[in-house]
Amino acid sequence: MVKSSRRTNRRNNRSARRVGRSARRSARRARRRVGRTVRRSARRTARRGKARRTARRGKGSKALSPWIKHVMAYHKAHSKLSYKDAMKKAKYTYKKSDPMRSLSME
Repeated sequence: MVKSSRRTNRRNNRSARRVGRSARRSARRARRRVGRTVRRSARRTARRGKARRTARRGKGSKALSPWIKHVMAYHKAHSKLSYKDAMKKAKYTYKKSDPMRSLSME
């Protein structure tokens, strides 16, 4: 067994402490980064929610497509079905209008 000097031991301990310190520092930075990401994503979610809230039907909004109107009417008539199932089954009763015919009738 080789006996090492105190000076070498001290140097090794110091470098070990330094590694520990930098590891702690980087861990702290990582935690901060995670916190920032969470805050950022929370803001993003809030923004999305706000956009969704303002996109609700109101005056000056886009007209609903004939298909969506049909699905809504089908869902109302078959209230036991979920909207998803109503959408699946409404395709059999939907008659797509010919866009050229509506232009010629005007």
